[in-house]
Amino acid sequence: MCDAAEATGREIDIALCRSVTTLSSEAEVFDYIGAVIDRDTEKALTLIERLARDDRGAGHLFGLLERQFRLILGAKISTVRGKELAGQLGVSSGQVYYLEKQGRLYSFGALRVALGLLVDVDFSRKSSRVPTRLLIEELTVDLCNLSRASS
Repeated sequence: MCDAAEATGREIDIALCRSVTTLSSEAEVFDYIGAVIDRDTEKALTLIERLARDDRGAGHLFGLLERQFRLILGAKISTVRGKELAGQLGVSSGQVYYLEKQGRLYSFGALRVALGLLVDVDFSRKSSRVPTRLLIEELTVDLCNLSRASS
């Protein structure tokens, strides 16, 4: 038995490996969203390589990006804060803290541009033969290159 198995008292088997891999993938998804919000193109594209090996994975990333930018806008335009905002947006109080922080990184103009890019990519995903992964890579670069003060 290896050190990890001795430390946990568990045999290392397929189920254990899958559970650890799933947790790692979920963490990488949050890292990807964070990299896009922080405009870290290199990190975001590196994470896409691991997370979106096919169009289904890329579609999932698209949905998460769309949700995050929608929530950021919702937090930015809301007149309430804290638990009331969490209830309004359907997220936890902890998420509200990060949404408000992320909202300060984007002007309304930049959010408008970001949401426009998301609409365009969503249309392309549904109406063209371009692989979703390629569309998500291009979207990621565009979102990471958004000016903080886009008008």
